Amino acid sequence: MTQEERERECARQRIQDYTENLFEFLRRDFECQERHLKAEGAVVAGQCLPVSVAELREEHILKNFEDDRFTIIDMVHLCVNKDLKFLQMKKRELPATFWELRRWVKNKIRTQRNKIVREKRQLVKLEAQREAYKDLTEEEIVQKEDEIWHIGVGKKMRQDKAVEQGYRYGLKVAVECAFGEKGSLREMHSLARQLQYSIGANKRAVRPVSLHFVSFKGELERFCVETMRADRWKAHLCHESALDVFSNEQSNMCVLSPDATEPLIDIDESKIYIVGGLVDRTIKKHATSRFAQENGIECRRLPLKEYYPSKPKLVLNVNAVVEALITVHGGASWEEALHRVIPKRQINK
Repeated sequence: MTQEERERECARQRIQDYTENLFEFLRRDFECQERHLKAEGAVVAGQCLPVSVAELREEHILKNFEDDRFTIIDMVHLCVNKDLKFLQMKKRELPATFWELRRWVKNKIRTQRNKIVREKRQLVKLEAQREAYKDLTEEEIVQKEDEIWHIGVGKKMRQDKAVEQGYRYGLKVAVECAFGEKGSLREMHSLARQLQYSIGANKRAVRPVSLHFVSFKGELERFCVETMRADRWKAHLCHESALDVFSNEQSNMCVLSPDATEPLIDIDESKIYIVGGLVDRTIKKHATSRFAQENGIECRRLPLKEYYPSKPKLVLNVNAVVEALITVHGGASWEEALHRVIPKRQINK
C-alpha cells in the first residue's frame, strides 16, 4: 500500500468513526429527551420523530424490518451508509423530519471531511516550510518570516484598494432579492449565505466589481445584519428594486436567466447585470426571464450548454453565478470560470 493510499484509507476511517459517533450521540440525546417528554410519537428538537415500523409496513414504505421500534435516526443512518434496506423504501413518502435530519447529518459529515482536507494541506505546507528553512540560521528564519509578513500586508492593502475601486467605479452586478421574498425561512437563510459568499468572492477577485443587493429588506436584511454583520459588507444594500435603483439606466440592464435563449459571451462594462435571488431548492421556471420580458430588458444566460452540452440540467447558486461573472471580468475564459464554480458532484453525475 502506497503512502497516498494509506492516507486515503486513514481519512475514510476517520469519517466513518465520526459518523458512527454522531449517530450514537443522536440516539442517546433522543432517548434522554423522549424519557423526559414521555410522549410516544412526539417531535423531539424538531428532528427525531419516532416512527412505528408497523405503520410504515402497512403503507409499504418499509420492507423486511424485524424491529418493532424504528426511528428517523435509524433511517438516516441507513441512508448515509447506503444500506440496501434504505433502497427498499418509498423515499417520497418519508416524513419531512427525515429530510431535515439527513441534511443536518450530511452537513456535519461534509464539515468533518473539509477539516481533514485542511489538516492535510497544512501538513504539506509545514513540510515545505521545514524543507526551505533547514539550511538557515535562526536569525535568517526570523528575517525571512518578517519579509513574508510584510509581503502579505502589502498584498492585502493592494487588494483592499482594488475592492474599494470596484465598489465605486467597477462593473455593476446586482442581485434582485425580491425573487426570494415568498420563500421559506430556510430558503431565505440559504440566500443570505449565498450573498455572503458573493462578498467573499469579490474580495478575492483580480478585478472586483460593484455589487448591489437590491430589494434587500425585511427578514433577509435583519438576519444578514444580525448574524453576518452585513452592515460591514463592501456592497450597495438597497431597499428598492433593481428597476428603481437603476431607473435611469434600464436600457443598459441585462437579466441573467437560465431560461434565456441567447448566451452571454462577452461582458460589457457599460451593462448592469441582474442576477435573480432564487435558491436552488425551489426551482421556479421562467421567473427571471418573465421579469425581463415584462420590463423590456435584455435577457442572457451563462454559456453552460456550450461548455457542458452533456449536462443540460446544471443549476448554479446565486454566488456561483456572481463568481463566474467576476472571474470572467478578471480576464479568465468562460471555460475556466465555469469549471471553478460548478460543483464537481454535478459534473460527475
